Amino acid sequence: MAGGFPVGLQLNAMGGSTPSATSSGITVTSNASSNVVGSYVEMVSSTPRASSWAMITIQDSVTGTGSTTSAVNIAVGASGSERVILNNLVIQRDSLSSETGNCAVYFLPLSIPAGTRIAANCQATGISVALLVSVALFDDAFGSAVGGGAVDTIGFTSASTSGVVIDPGATWNTKGAYSEITSSLTHDLAGFIIGFDGSGVSGSVSLRWTFDVAVGALGSEMIVLPDFQIYGRGVASGSSKPIFPACTPFMPIQIPAGSRVAIRAQCDSQTAAPRVFGATFYGVRL
Repeated sequence: MAGGFPVGLQLNAMGGSTPSATSSGITVTSNASSNVVGSYVEMVSSTPRASSWAMITIQDSVTGTGSTTSAVNIAVGASGSERVILNNLVIQRDSLSSETGNCAVYFLPLSIPAGTRIAANCQATGISVALLVSVALFDDAFGSAVGGGAVDTIGFTSASTSGVVIDPGATWNTKGAYSEITSSLTHDLAGFIIGFDGSGVSGSVSLRWTFDVAVGALGSEMIVLPDFQIYGRGVASGSSKPIFPACTPFMPIQIPAGSRVAIRAQCDSQTAAPRVFGATFYGVRL
């Protein structure tokens, strides 16, 4: 830019954010019981300076046929006194034979002070699921970031490690009824991300969806994110089908507190079970 002013983001370099010797993230393992969080693993001992954006990359390192859904918590604070700042970031594993698969990248405004310890833990529909997690922090060099003081996770159910069930309905390639994510937002939002899961439903045929995110009262919804497309890979083993991409980008769409948020979708299948998917809504506060 003319005049040499920095624009956009600058990496907040820190040793704990770099990949391990396996060319992937730091291993974070779920509990030996399904749908129960495991122990914290330190990601960063102390952030070198304040940051305003965070990028969390999550991979599933398990091999074998089938799939699982996992959810990662990112926390700050001393060991034993961690406080969760990113709650239940969803990732699904799509694995066939010796392959591992799916990777989620959550990139969003998030303010983290200098000198902060960062840790992660996770839960999964499987047992002792090993995820590979990495954290990269960025400074907003030109001060253009809006929001990021906190992130609200909405629609996630810990007991099943899944989001709100979105059912496109029995008519294929036609938008179905809205599924409510929340009846009323608690805070003003600067934007949001949506994470996906197979909602525990199996299906051996691959599927495609197009969905809308809307705000407003029942019957008077106004679409704020139209026609986002996702894909579900068929899993012949009968496991929950994995969704691609694993999450949307950060959508800088402001939504006021008190708003009702809902999602509707259409699918290229009318079969009752496989056509549904799960959605978890991550709202970044202003």
